[in-house]
Amino acid sequence: IPEFSDGFWTGAQLACWTNSETPWSYFPKISIYLRDENSSQSFRITILPQLYIQPMMGAGLNYECYRFGVSPSTNALVIGATVMEGFYVVFDRAHKRVGFAASPCAETAGVPVSEISGPFSTDDIASNCVPAPALNEPILWIVSYALMSVCGVILLVLIVLLLVPFRCRHAPRDPEVVNDESSLVRHRWK
Repeated sequence: IPEFSDGFWTGAQLACWTNSETPWSYFPKISIYLRDENSSQSFRITILPQLYIQPMMGAGLNYECYRFGVSPSTNALVIGATVMEGFYVVFDRAHKRVGFAASPCAETAGVPVSEISGPFSTDDIASNCVPAPALNEPILWIVSYALMSVCGVILLVLIVLLLVPFRCRHAPRDPEVVNDESSLVRHRWK
């Protein structure tokens, strides 16, 4: 692929070629694998560059300009109109599924610009694309409640010790011993 500016990939800039040249050979096919209703099978939908490299009108007489038709996303891929233009797409909301079929309208100069292939076996693929959590969440809840209970008991004991004065029973008092409880007034220095 020739050098394109970052603005081309984000959709902020166009890439232009002379009228005698087409950009299709610079870009790959994009394939997306999707799980079938039967989770042990998958299928592949493929779009050619003619769908995601989109011509723009009015660029100039000697040039034809194109834009990148896939919008960037920070954490996911959104299958939008760019992909769906190449297929019959059925949204079955009642059964929470989406169906794809090849469309005879998705052609450029008699060449199909989308493909569907499969089904493929998914035996060698993990059963779920989402990684399993390292620790089971209920175990963490039990541990956190146990620690909070221990902290609560310790706090309760400390509060009781602060509120109830601790009285030590001393040995019988020696009248000659001077301490805080002795009456210095009684034993004035003369």
